[in-house]
Amino acid sequence: MGDVDYGQWGKKINKNEINYFRDIPCKKDINRAYFVATLYGLNKKKEDFLGTVFLKWLNEEKITIVETPASFLSKSKNSIDLKIKEQKSFSNQLEKDLYDMIVEASKDGILENKEFEKWCSKNYSKILGWFDKVLKEEKNKLILDGSLVETEQVKFKIFKSKVYQVQYSLREEAEYLAGLKKFLIDFSEMKNKEAIEVHLWKEYLMFAQIFGIANKVAKQFKNLYPDLITDMSYDNIIFVNNIAYTGVSQAVSARSRAQSYSSGG
Repeated sequence: MGDVDYGQWGKKINKNEINYFRDIPCKKDINRAYFVATLYGLNKKKEDFLGTVFLKWLNEEKITIVETPASFLSKSKNSIDLKIKEQKSFSNQLEKDLYDMIVEASKDGILENKEFEKWCSKNYSKILGWFDKVLKEEKNKLILDGSLVETEQVKFKIFKSKVYQVQYSLREEAEYLAGLKKFLIDFSEMKNKEAIEVHLWKEYLMFAQIFGIANKVAKQFKNLYPDLITDMSYDNIIFVNNIAYTGVSQAVSARSRAQSYSSGG
């Protein structure tokens, strides 16, 4: 991301000092939220954001979850139906690039967990590089809208390096995002359950996935609002989370092995 000057507010956001935020911040843009969460350490792992994109595609019906019936030799299992024969529009080219990768991994338009793991292991640079491209694209957008201001910093009176100064508007977005995370973690324990914006549940789950807490939030929703989160939709959320996690974990492991081999060689 380059050197970042977080200004007088600093990078740390004290969760005890922020209020709950019940709306969807970052202009409801998951890519923007992913960048801000990464900038302020509100997320943990890259695979969490991949799960967010999968949830987005589920909501948009670009993908569906299908179940392969159990046979004499194997148990039933879930897969992602990519609907490769249908015309689909994407919010940006990077999203389309990711979809093409997923289709390639599936071979036949039906993506199984093991297929994705195998593809990610062989194509770790491609899938892991995609996350970096998303962050770079969002950084450029924030520079263009004035949320980040690019400056130069002189080091040792010789070397110049670029520094990106955080403006208050971006810090405010980060606090709203942190407030939403706090709200999603704590809301099941609140007495005032009617304060929850139930109509935003799909967006809540996508942002919870960015934070790495979608499984927990989905379970809370399922207990409180069984008419919204059915057994089937809950299972879909868990499966999407799992296939994203295991796939990218395989990519990270493969990259680590390649780096070890290179340094050892």
